[in-house]
Amino acid sequence: MNSEPTAKPNLGRLEKIDLATYWQTEASDFIPWLIQDENLTLLGDTIQRELEVVLDAAQVEELQSDLLCRDVKTGGWVLIGNQLNPSDEKHLGRLLTYAADIDASVVVWISSQFSQEHRTTLNWLNRITQSTIQFFGLEIELWRIGDAAMAARFNLVTQVKETQVKDSAQLSTNQPTANHSIADQPETTAKTETAQPEESPEAAPEPLSDTQQQNLDFWTDLCNQLERRGSIVKPGAPVTEDHISFAIGRAGFRLYVSLDREASCLDAGLSYSGVDTQPYFHLLLEQQDTIEADLGIPIDWSNDSDGQTFAVYCSHHEVDLDELNHWPAHIEWACNVLEQLHGTFSDRIKTLRAGNFKPMPYGLNPLQNALVLPN
Repeated sequence: MNSEPTAKPNLGRLEKIDLATYWQTEASDFIPWLIQDENLTLLGDTIQRELEVVLDAAQVEELQSDLLCRDVKTGGWVLIGNQLNPSDEKHLGRLLTYAADIDASVVVWISSQFSQEHRTTLNWLNRITQSTIQFFGLEIELWRIGDAAMAARFNLVTQVKETQVKDSAQLSTNQPTANHSIADQPETTAKTETAQPEESPEAAPEPLSDTQQQNLDFWTDLCNQLERRGSIVKPGAPVTEDHISFAIGRAGFRLYVSLDREASCLDAGLSYSGVDTQPYFHLLLEQQDTIEADLGIPIDWSNDSDGQTFAVYCSHHEVDLDELNHWPAHIEWACNVLEQLHGTFSDRIKTLRAGNFKPMPYGLNPLQNALVLPN
C-alpha cells in the first residue's frame, strides 16, 4: 500500500537587497547589530575565531565606528572596521593606524564592496606580515527570501594564510561569486632552463650594543613573567629600547614601563597621545582622589607642555640592571603595577568622551600657568 508523499514547504526566491534597507549608519545601526551574540558568532565563524567584545557600540563611537574585540583563545586584539559603503583609502588608513596603536593580532575590514586594489592590498599585507598579524576582508550582504525575514552573510574576499582558517577551500566554494581573481593570486614563475642570477647575500644585521642587549633581556623576562602569571596585561614582543608598552583596550592609550638609568629607576604608568589629550587628562584628573584610592600606590600626573601627551605613573627606585640578582624583584614590581593600572583605568578610559570636558574660564583654571616640576 503506497503512502502519500510528504508535503514539502514551498521554496522562496532569494533576493539580494540594499544594506540601507536595514542599516543606515555604522555606529548607530550596524555595530549594535554586530555585537549581538549570534551575529558576532557568525562573524567569528567566517574567520574561524571565537570573539568577545571589549568595547561596545557606545564606547567605540569615538573610534569612528571601529569595533574592538579579543580572540578568546589567544587573547590577542581583533580590530574590526565597519563600512556600509564601498571600500576606500581613508578607512584602510585609519584601520592600519589603530592596529599599530593597539598592537592588533587580527584586522577585519567589513565593507559592502571591495575594490580590486583593496583586495590586492590586504593580500599583500598578509604576505609580508608572515604570522605576526592577519588581515581579513569581508563583504557584507543582505538577502531576503520572498516577503520573509532578511538574513546577513559575510563573504571572505581575501586570501588566507594556511594558519588562518582551517577550511579555507570550503569557505571559498561557499561564496556566490569568485573572490580570487588572477590579480589576487600569488605570482608564479614557469620553470625555464635560463640560468637565474644569484641573489646577493643579505647584509648582516648590526650587532646590538650592551645597553640594547640588556634592555632586550630585561623586557623578555618581564613579558615571560606576565605570560606565566596569566596576566590581564598581554605581553607583546620584547624590544631593545628603554621602554616597552602594552595595550589596554582603547586606541591612543597604552600601559608602559620605562627605564631611566641616570635616575636608577623604573617608571610604570598609563599614557595617552592624540588630539584629545587635554580633555581626557582633565576628565581623569577630576577623578584623581578616587583613582589614587583605587590604586593604593602613590602616582604622579604629567601633562606635557606640547599638549599632545599625558601620563599617570609611579616610580620604583634604586634600580641597577647590572645587578642581575635583583631583576626578579624589579620585574615583580612592574607586573604588579601594570595589573593595578589596568584594573583601575581600563573601564574608566572606555567611558571618556572629549565632549564632556568643560574647561574653566582662563582666570579660574587652577592648572593654568602652573609650574611643572621635574621628576
